[in-house]
Amino acid sequence: MALKERSKLRIDILGQEYVLKGTDSPEYLKKVGNFVSDKMDQVYKNNPIYGPTKIAVLVSLQIADEYQKLKDDYEKIVEELRVLDKIHKIG
Repeated sequence: MALKERSKLRIDILGQEYVLKGTDSPEYLKKVGNFVSDKMDQVYKNNPIYGPTKIAVLVSLQIADEYQKLKDDYEKIVEELRVLDKIHKIG
């Protein structure tokens, strides 16, 4: 079994450089890094007195909220598809 090649990318978040590493493409790592950076910048602009730790926690809560809503929507769609599949098999 071949090992996936690891990607590495440097990204700046609130003036601090981070190195992202993973088996995903550099483009994907950049997309994820930019998403976090943009969220952090947005919260900082609205709350410039907050330090980076508080900003990171607020961004984490926002992302967790978005994730949970998407997960709930996904689960509803999966359940609707199961119902439709049962109807299709019966009919």
